[in-house]
Amino acid sequence: KLSTLDINYDGKAFVSLKTLKDIKRQVIEKFENEYLSTTRRDLDNHEIIGFTPAINENNYKTTVAVSVVNKDQFKVAKEFGIKKIYYRGPEVAKESNLSKIDTKSRLASNLYQLIQNENDTVSVDYNFNIANSRSIEEFSKMKNTGVIYLSPEFDLDYLSTLELSKCGMMVYGHLTGMYIENLNLDSKEITNENGDNFKLHTNKLGNTQVFLEKPMNVISRIEKLKDLGLAEVRLDFVLESGFEMKKVLESIQTGIGEYVPYNLHKGVF
Repeated sequence: KLSTLDINYDGKAFVSLKTLKDIKRQVIEKFENEYLSTTRRDLDNHEIIGFTPAINENNYKTTVAVSVVNKDQFKVAKEFGIKKIYYRGPEVAKESNLSKIDTKSRLASNLYQLIQNENDTVSVDYNFNIANSRSIEEFSKMKNTGVIYLSPEFDLDYLSTLELSKCGMMVYGHLTGMYIENLNLDSKEITNENGDNFKLHTNKLGNTQVFLEKPMNVISRIEKLKDLGLAEVRLDFVLESGFEMKKVLESIQTGIGEYVPYNLHKGVF
């Protein structure tokens, strides 16, 4: 703990509070990453068998949920003791494919799926870009709205000022960079002219989702997010194999993992 600090000040220079907070955050992150690197276990060459994580609930009773896109992923999540598992649907619904939209899903990923949902309660996915108290309030007015998932591009400082008892936050998953209706490409990856790599996934409508290569991962901060009073935190699995899922799910218990927040700290909103 710092007890004294001497500063040579000319009486003219000015540093904003935001800058000071950023410096503090960078120092803490560097310390945590260096500390975790000395304790991290290498799991790449080991198969995880029969592991069930002990998911601790805080005073706010935050639920740890998972979203999947196929039955194999569902099975892995269930074997790990995850009680709330969503099937994540397509983000875009057009009149020509409405018959293929699952209105019985408990997670609405598009407006049609939300409005026509047949459940008593349905969670609203983060791709609705819910990013302020007004949008939270408006979605809450819908009679069947359950958990409202916030945009992963939220400013974390602003997040702490909101009432979040009906809200959820993604803590792991590949973020969508683009959604393409017709992409005739056999490859599972593409590279742009700047050398950035992106991963591709074709959904059940035949449309292609272009994901950022590296998944967002704030699992090491999951307890801090729970302390904000969130109803749920969620891990999204689309591209991951069963073994990759197990490694990620194990990190819920260990709290160890590469910290990749993207815009969660600075925020777009």
